[in-house]
Amino acid sequence: MRKIYIGIDPDLRLLNASIVTDDLKLLAVFARRNKEGMDNVAVENSVSAALQLCNDVRFFISTSQTEPVRTVLCIESQNMERARQDRARGKKINPEDIRRLAQVTGSVMGVFRSYIGEIKLLQPIIWKKTMKDHIVQSRAYSTLSLTSYPMGGKKPYHVPCDVTRARITLFSHDKINPGDFSDISDSIAIAVYGAKNNL
Repeated sequence: MRKIYIGIDPDLRLLNASIVTDDLKLLAVFARRNKEGMDNVAVENSVSAALQLCNDVRFFISTSQTEPVRTVLCIESQNMERARQDRARGKKINPEDIRRLAQVTGSVMGVFRSYIGEIKLLQPIIWKKTMKDHIVQSRAYSTLSLTSYPMGGKKPYHVPCDVTRARITLFSHDKINPGDFSDISDSIAIAVYGAKNNL
């Protein structure tokens, strides 16, 4: 049975998912914006956004696949110890932000669990090692045989070319802007990691 990998890099404000096949084709990306509240209220509201995102993904897969598939959710995990180490090195990291992000991750996994065959919770050190985000993203697009270009200043990220972007964002409920790929390209890279490693 073919596998489809759903990659998610959890975010408090932009919940997004990418869909990559086991033969390394990027089918689509989806986004749901969490516009309500701040801090803990935003976490609470992320549950409904996660449910809507799951429904988007489930509907797309059920209508685009002509044969049964096994779905694998590859989602990034948070690491408090890593956050402490980064903070000790002078990076501005608020532990409360990590806690909230972990709560969002839990919500997403809970919502997707009723639909997904398997869930793989991946630490950043597993799926991207110590490479910078834009390098991992660029390699993921190359693996998918897609052209991308860098954007952003001090924190660069990769965006797929206009034709690809139009195709993969077509079914997203919320409009996806080029700047949203700072998060979405990580979700794509996580799904590519799952597919390449046959998780």
